[in-house]
Amino acid sequence: MSWQTTRRCTAQFLMSSRHRSANSAAISTDDVLAEAAAADPPVDGGCPQALGQLVDWGNLQSQPDTARVATIEDFYRKRLLYG
Repeated sequence: MSWQTTRRCTAQFLMSSRHRSANSAAISTDDVLAEAAAADPPVDGGCPQALGQLVDWGNLQSQPDTARVATIEDFYRKRLLYG
């Protein structure tokens, strides 16, 4: 993964955070991916890895997103909230 991908995904994270309500403290991977798909030009598929790298570096914190779990398969699918 290149630094350009990490930088663009970070920008999409910030854009997503600006579109969230003041009551919402965390942003899901899906929110960031939606912003990345709408970007001009669209960000490639490296955003989940870039967000993970930012967590590893200490720039973001992650926690499991269990609010949107509807099935057992959803529970085992890795969904994270970032803040």
